[in-house]
Amino acid sequence: MSRLVWWLAALCCTACAVLVCWAWIDRPLAFWIDAHRLGEVARSGFRPLTVLPDPLIPMGALAFLVLGLRALAGGRLGRSSSVIVVCLFALMTTETIKNVLKWVFGRPWPVSWRGEDPSLIRTGDYAFHWLAGGAAYSSFPSGHMAAAAAVLSVLWIYYPRLRAVCITLIILVGAGLVGSNFHFAGDVLAGAFTGISVAWMSTSLFSQLRLRGPSTIGQPQDAAERQEAAKCRTGTK
Repeated sequence: MSRLVWWLAALCCTACAVLVCWAWIDRPLAFWIDAHRLGEVARSGFRPLTVLPDPLIPMGALAFLVLGLRALAGGRLGRSSSVIVVCLFALMTTETIKNVLKWVFGRPWPVSWRGEDPSLIRTGDYAFHWLAGGAAYSSFPSGHMAAAAAVLSVLWIYYPRLRAVCITLIILVGAGLVGSNFHFAGDVLAGAFTGISVAWMSTSLFSQLRLRGPSTIGQPQDAAERQEAAKCRTGTK
């Protein structure tokens, strides 16, 4: 079975899971968390995890500048630097896609975080406002979840030894976002799928650009490249 078929199957499963959450889970879970004040407890306990994706964009921009200047100076990307480039590509692409999806779906938040904005808890607004996304209707999909999943999924692919850490962080970030009433469960599922999808596609694209996999990432792939790399290391021309 091709990777495209696997992705389409995952898309269908995620869509079904989101529909199940919207119909039977998201609303009662958000009210239950609010009624038992669990959101306050979760926000204090999970706050570091829910804000974990926040610095990714500025850190990514800084990393891009540093690596770009290094490349302009003639430096070659090693394994870790090459993985960072893939992470940056996946992160920026995820950021763009999730902004489009938020505008398309226009879902209100579980709780009003901007004063008088509509939300499920404050105004009972639970409907999707199609093609009307804005600050008040940006709950779906979760951008924090998407960003975290994108970066951690790239690391999952290239560093198999870190997979337990990656999946644990993804689960904890998702639990913190839902438990804090920052997002509905369906938002988090959709955000995770978005980030994982972009990471998978990014690594597949870069594998066609002579990044053949974890064992050879950042290494010259043919005789001409190996000869050129040797010249660079010895300073000959």
